[in-house]
Amino acid sequence: ARDPSHFRLSRHDASGVRIARVVVMKKFLYPSASVDDGETGAPSQTISQQTQAAVPILHDASPPDTRWVDDTTSTKASPDARSAWQPTRDPKAVLTTLGGVKFGGSQGGGDDDGPAIGGGHNNKQTRRGRGATHDLRYDEWVNPLWKRSRSNVLPDPVPPVRPPGSGAPMQGVLVHFPEGLTPHVPQKITMSKILTALTKKQNALIESPTGTGKSLSLLCSALAWQEQERVTTDEANVQIKMRNESSQLQYERECALRRGARNAQHEIKIKSDLPEGKQKPTDDPVGAAAAVALNNELDQTLALKNELEAYGPTVRDALIQASVVNPRTFDVTRDLAVHVIKNENTEAAKPEGVPRIKPEACEVKPEVTAASAKPGRTTNTSEKNLPPIEPPTWEPLQRVPKIYLCSRTHSQLHQLVKELKRTPYRPKYTILGSRKQYCPINKNDEECTELTKNKNTGSGETSCGYYNKKDFVIDELTRAQIWDMEDLDKVTKAHLGCSYYAMRALHKTADLILCPYNYVFDANIRNALEIDLAGNAVVIDEGHNVEDVCRDGASGEVSKKDLDDMNDQLMKMCQFLPDAQGAARFTQPLQKWVTKCLNETKGKGKFGRQKLGAFGGPVTAGAGEMLWKGTECVTAMAQAFAPRTYGGAYGDDTYEAQIEARGLTTRILRDTIKLTAFDGNLMREISQNGNTFGLNAVSGANKIATQFLECLMNPEEYALCVTGDLDSPGGMGPAKLEGDKNPGVALWCLRPSVAFRPVSVAARCVIITSGTLSPMGSLEGELGVSFPIKVEAPHVVPANQIHVEASDALGDFTAKAQDADGCPKALAQLLLRYLSKNIIPGGILVFLPKYSLIRKIVERWREDGTMQTLEKHKPVVWEVPGAATLAPTLETFRNGVAEGKGGIFLAVYRGKVSEGLDFKDDNARAVFCVGIPFPAVGDVKVRLKKEYNGTSHAKQEGMLPGGEWYTHQAFRAYNQALGRCVRHAGDYAAIFLVDGRFARHADAAKNKSMVSKWMRNLVAVFSDARESAGVLREFFDKLTTNPPGGGKMDVDESTPETKD
Repeated sequence: ARDPSHFRLSRHDASGVRIARVVVMKKFLYPSASVDDGETGAPSQTISQQTQAAVPILHDASPPDTRWVDDTTSTKASPDARSAWQPTRDPKAVLTTLGGVKFGGSQGGGDDDGPAIGGGHNNKQTRRGRGATHDLRYDEWVNPLWKRSRSNVLPDPVPPVRPPGSGAPMQGVLVHFPEGLTPHVPQKITMSKILTALTKKQNALIESPTGTGKSLSLLCSALAWQEQERVTTDEANVQIKMRNESSQLQYERECALRRGARNAQHEIKIKSDLPEGKQKPTDDPVGAAAAVALNNELDQTLALKNELEAYGPTVRDALIQASVVNPRTFDVTRDLAVHVIKNENTEAAKPEGVPRIKPEACEVKPEVTAASAKPGRTTNTSEKNLPPIEPPTWEPLQRVPKIYLCSRTHSQLHQLVKELKRTPYRPKYTILGSRKQYCPINKNDEECTELTKNKNTGSGETSCGYYNKKDFVIDELTRAQIWDMEDLDKVTKAHLGCSYYAMRALHKTADLILCPYNYVFDANIRNALEIDLAGNAVVIDEGHNVEDVCRDGASGEVSKKDLDDMNDQLMKMCQFLPDAQGAARFTQPLQKWVTKCLNETKGKGKFGRQKLGAFGGPVTAGAGEMLWKGTECVTAMAQAFAPRTYGGAYGDDTYEAQIEARGLTTRILRDTIKLTAFDGNLMREISQNGNTFGLNAVSGANKIATQFLECLMNPEEYALCVTGDLDSPGGMGPAKLEGDKNPGVALWCLRPSVAFRPVSVAARCVIITSGTLSPMGSLEGELGVSFPIKVEAPHVVPANQIHVEASDALGDFTAKAQDADGCPKALAQLLLRYLSKNIIPGGILVFLPKYSLIRKIVERWREDGTMQTLEKHKPVVWEVPGAATLAPTLETFRNGVAEGKGGIFLAVYRGKVSEGLDFKDDNARAVFCVGIPFPAVGDVKVRLKKEYNGTSHAKQEGMLPGGEWYTHQAFRAYNQALGRCVRHAGDYAAIFLVDGRFARHADAAKNKSMVSKWMRNLVAVFSDARESAGVLREFFDKLTTNPPGGGKMDVDESTPETKD
């Protein structure tokens, strides 16, 4: 391998291009083979005996896939060989390592040199021995010539543009807007209130109509405040460091003075004890001086170390980070110049090589008082009178608050990131998501944990190649500074890295954290992702659903099957992990209690769908169910987790026994939460064993125990139900066979304050923004905290660009009317009233209460030919459940609009189209809101919520009565759908309230007062269809002829189209 005669260099290939290529003789490795010279036809030289002795011949091995090829087959030359070979480099160095195998390796070579042939190999230094999952080595690891090049896929960062004098001062903060844009009035109002909330640490409710650019104003104001806060914090930290240094110097000076006085007294005592005229003998003066110096240094170090450790690791780390204290202060075992003192007593001498330190040298001498002096120890009178030295008071450094910017879905977060790219701010940020959202190989939690179980070992290498390359993703995103989800996808694919762990790593240093707001309000998710809200700001965009998210975050369900599996895993874990017994003490009694309740209710009650008239009374358990409400939940949990104590097995069945059972239940729940916490003992033991068995059981037990404890602490806000089918509790679902049911236990939170209040207490402030927050008083009562700042901003679109009409063409569109056979035909006739005369240009959105109604309408239109009639005017698409089909459906609709065909989009209230997207300009020139989306009247959770809001406890907390809460829930979803059109100041559209309850109904005025403030005074009712069509034609003809802003987006517009 080291003989240049065994290879040759070719300076040209078949095309005449001069290149450098190595031809390795096959006989070099396999003596039985030979390679002819491609140019002269002469046989190649054979390997020398000296080389054969140094390199063992692999007679039985099959030839590896060579990176280097014969010059005679130029068409099969390896591209890697062409690009990697450097003719100016010594050829011996290139052939030293071939295919990851080193020839003639040195004896005892480590694994970093690759597996050596003809040399020694130290098995103790293998990669597997260091904790890696395999011993494989790649060519790129051992030969720098073959290393892959990793090029950046994102462009170099461009500094944001901030022209001089471009910022606008607001509330003492200079806010910069994107270049070329000027904030309009609603944006100024929004930014002013956000800055007030952040500065004064107050909660805020900000309602700004959809399309007014609230997302951009939210980002600019919040980041401007954080930028100024960073400047203020840095200046304050400089002063804090100076004060800490001054305190430290003063303390050290006092210690030195006290120590000098003590040493002087000690010297006087020694001289007084010696005979007159004699001095203390010293065989080694230099050693004695060194010992004194060592004693003084250790004395000072130990004194400082003991005093600093009393303040805990937080203060210690802050002082080290601020360079106030040297980290070596805490390591008294560091190397020091030590001399052996020869005059020490031999009986007290330590083994040779170990320095002997007197016990007195390890004490904090200045702090010795008369009370703490040991018996027999001589203490000077002046020392007794000196008070102990107080340790310095360390002032912790301030930190810049982080901003948690939350929205409902990831599609809305994607839009926020696009808005962030437009701003002149470049914060460090991350976008938190689940493994389902980010994992490039679609692994679930348990599979991912199994693959990455070695991530905390010394090598840090795991069985997941994507995890091992996450640092490449982190480095490039950090370098790029600004990126969106499309950029993240490019980087992940280019580097084959894991975006899930990259986002979690960026979370540690991020100033801005974007996440769905259930990550903040769900305590289990918050703990798993290590989200710390203490002193940080929480800003919620599109917060009209915050009530539902908080209730869902504090609620929980677990099926009997999952409960059985959880308990079985924990019982097996008890055999090798004793801490698992604590978790089993929670799951085992819960499993038995659920089974007992299901057996007792089996066959009881009347089966079948309950009548609607029954929903007016108190909510009771359905067939095969048990239901507890309010304080009854405490009794049920005491019976589940402490049945013997509650039942009087250890005494009489008294009130005292019930109180004791409740206390025992509380201890069981708290112990389970502590043991199964993300950073608890049980999780730590499982991780150390390198086994993932039981991880799901432990995390599941923690989640359920947390929810049960919340119920125990706030019983008035909960309902507990053991049901034979979790998919349709209350007996409202379709009939199922016994084997298809999903029995289990459900814990339903009835007030969102249970999840919201802890967030508000921990955070600096909570700011909720949306286009539909009214009535704010009701929302404040539901969330259970005070919102000193409330504002309703106006719309930017003039009234003459909006046509709002209430139509009774479908009558009162109640649930009964939706099931009528004539419903699909009546809706088609309403649309054709305007389509047949080509009155409405562009796209049309039609919102309906439920998916089943959309399916019914589409099927009927296809059967009677109505679909063909409609598609003669505009193509028809419709929304279906699930996110997978939304993107192609949306693309079809928008392509039709872009091509001039227009389109009709049938969508559902509370769906992605109604809340997660916006349709500007021709994408939505008309919106038909059909019916009012009241929550399902038969949903047992809705009925329980209405009943709860009618209790005296709810009234005292300032919540709306159940009927009013029910109505407001419907109109919040309704107003969200209305806001899909009219997205900027130059936009225009027609809005139809298709329900008789808005037209000539007795409650028409009340219902119209519930729609968004910016349009409630514009609602018109026409006498007949002809008048409606005529007014609408005049509206569109006028705006089409003279479009607002000359047909272009207004210069002040700052809200681009939202994309999914």
